Amino acid sequence: MGFEEVFKGMIKEGMNGSECMLVSKERPHISKAKIDRHSNAKYIVVDAFEHSKYTSELDERYIAAPELSYDLLFSMHDVNSRRSIVYRTFQDVGLLHTAVKKDLEAFGRKANIEARVIGLQNGQDFGMLKEISDFIAEHNIRLVEVDLFGNSVRHVAIDTKLGMSLNILMENRIYRPGELVNNMTLENFEAALTKRSAAPKRRHTNKAEPKPKG
Repeated sequence: MGFEEVFKGMIKEGMNGSECMLVSKERPHISKAKIDRHSNAKYIVVDAFEHSKYTSELDERYIAAPELSYDLLFSMHDVNSRRSIVYRTFQDVGLLHTAVKKDLEAFGRKANIEARVIGLQNGQDFGMLKEISDFIAEHNIRLVEVDLFGNSVRHVAIDTKLGMSLNILMENRIYRPGELVNNMTLENFEAALTKRSAAPKRRHTNKAEPKPKG
């Protein structure tokens, strides 16, 4: 039984909003300095997406999503073409669903797609996960990683060359015990998003977004 079947079964039984992990191996660490070297990373903000096709060392290799908390990262990587698409969303699954359907055409019929679902905090509504699970089943996508809920902030990068996920060491060192505990409330998170949406739009930057205060 693949992760996608296990994931679907857990949703059907009713997730209790507590930590859920389905992984074949632990995510390796990578320093922020390394992914930023030679402008080698794209940083993705909430309610945005990034496309990448890795063909040579001249291409940007990493798609980085620091400060994942109440939002969700959904990535697809085609093993055959090294084409990756990464979405970062907060509650707006309808927009994500429409975008993913459109982008699947870019992979082609012979694609070997691996998907990852990462994010959210303890106690959050898991309704949108059912839509994602149904979408994965509908398009015969292989789910290779589920890392949901918990009470920690995640700093994650997708390596578009190898098709794997990585934990970013934002201070270029191993984290101390308790350092990644999320101290931001959902209300403050939503307020930070509202404030950001009022600012001039930009799709991505090669510098990490500053952490909202809360």
